[in-house]
Amino acid sequence: MTVYRPAPRYLLFALAGLVMAGLFAWELTRRIDAGSVLYLVISVLLVLWNTRAALTRVALLPDRITLTAPLARPREIEFRQLMSVTEEGRMGRALLVAYHPHTGDGLLDLDDVETAALPMLQDQDTLYATLAKRTPA
Repeated sequence: MTVYRPAPRYLLFALAGLVMAGLFAWELTRRIDAGSVLYLVISVLLVLWNTRAALTRVALLPDRITLTAPLARPREIEFRQLMSVTEEGRMGRALLVAYHPHTGDGLLDLDDVETAALPMLQDQDTLYATLAKRTPA
């Protein structure tokens, strides 16, 4: 089993958002205005999103990948479920995995497609190459 960890930039962005949230909270102690409240809420949401991305783990097993994120149940995607794997993004390239979900009886639902957006990962090129090879043509 190989575990891929997110890029360190998520932790850096979470820390920067935390500093921004602290500054907006400090500004609110001096005087309350709608702009500071709005930007405080946005900063806190950015901290939460980046922290969740920084704590996400992707494990590559012999027959599947497992995506484990905080406050979410682990998602397992078998290689036979894969439909496509692409690198997407403007600021940074992250993997987007499209796959066919299981039906209630364990078969694949070929009429439905779900996606899993992975965060940017360290050594992402290796995972991308492995998944591209294992994706049915």
